[in-house]
Amino acid sequence: MSCVKHFIFALAVLVTGIAAASDVPTVSDLASVQAERIMLSARVERAKAEAALAAYGAVPTSAATGTVPPTLRMVYGSYGVNYGLFIYSTGGTATGKPGDPIPGPYKVKAVTLQGADLVDAHGNVVRVPLTNSAPIEPSKASQNTNGGQSLFPVGPMPMSVPPAGPGA
Repeated sequence: MSCVKHFIFALAVLVTGIAAASDVPTVSDLASVQAERIMLSARVERAKAEAALAAYGAVPTSAATGTVPPTLRMVYGSYGVNYGLFIYSTGGTATGKPGDPIPGPYKVKAVTLQGADLVDAHGNVVRVPLTNSAPIEPSKASQNTNGGQSLFPVGPMPMSVPPAGPGA
C-alpha cells in the first residue's frame, strides 16, 4: 500500500510541476517577444522615414528641381529592372525606375544605357541623356532683359580718329 501512496504522491507532484512549468517562459516565448519588438522598431523607423519623405515632398518642386529637366547620371538594375539616378540643375538627385514619379513633376517611362524617357505633367515625353554633369539653368545674363532692344548696337560703329597730339 505504501507503494501506491508513493506513486500517487509522485503523480500529484508531477502534475503540479507541469502546471507550474507552463507559467515559466520558454526560449520559444522569448524569441517570439524579441521578434515582435524588432518588428515594432522597424515600423517606428518606417513611420519616421515616411514623415521625412512627406516633409521633403512639401518643398516646392521649382526650387528643388529647377526649371530644366534633369539628366541621367547613372543606370543600375537587378532582375531586369533598370533604375536611374537623375541629377537636377540645383544639385538635387532622385532615383526612379519605369513607372515611378520623380520631382519636377515627371514620371519615368524608360531607363536605358543611352538615356531615359520622362513624361512631364502635360504628357510630353522628354528624352534626357546619360551624362556625368547636371543640366545648366539658363542664366539671367543670356536672356534679353533690355526691353526688347538688342544688347549689342545694330549697324556700323562710328569710327573716330584720335586727335593729333604734340609731336604728331
